Amino acid sequence: MLLDVYLTSAGISTHSVATEKRKIYEAKSTYIVALCISNGYNSYINMCEGERLIVSFFGHSKTIIDINQEDFLSILENIVKDAPVEFLLGMYGDFDFFAYACAKEYKKRHPNAKLVFVTPYIHENYCLLEDAKERFDEIVYPELEKVPKRYAIIRRNEYMINESDFIIFYVTHHHGGGAYMALEYAKRKNKPYINISNKLEN
Repeated sequence: MLLDVYLTSAGISTHSVATEKRKIYEAKSTYIVALCISNGYNSYINMCEGERLIVSFFGHSKTIIDINQEDFLSILENIVKDAPVEFLLGMYGDFDFFAYACAKEYKKRHPNAKLVFVTPYIHENYCLLEDAKERFDEIVYPELEKVPKRYAIIRRNEYMINESDFIIFYVTHHHGGGAYMALEYAKRKNKPYINISNKLEN
């Protein structure tokens, strides 16, 4: 159940209410806060109805995820509605694997969904490539040949964000790490997103 709440309940000044909208997904065990700026959550989704959406996922590689699959699928249903969708996935760590499992289940229920693995590496020794051939509809390799290996995942993440219409984050802290860097990059690019963790520290 999707509930409207006042931003002031979260300590945000009343003058911000006119320009910001908070939605809370009421789940079995948790409340997931989704804050969208400018046009607002529903306005953005309505603009995209009937078009193919591109949705990507970013979260910590080592984390305890306090949301179950059905609650996560409810979030996807509200974002995508009935539109054709491509899910861009990175497959690196706990949240990525969780997001993949949810996207795969979503595709079972919605055949117009597509699972896309965006790989940071193309060399034959990268073990995920062979596995991905069986698990994904498509494998995409951004133009990263000239990027030093230590920066490949960062640049891959930026590519995914640039290509996305909407981004789902699970970021609980800002102590460095690729997930937080991706969140900050999405903010700089003014990308519509939600952070489904309510644990982000100030």
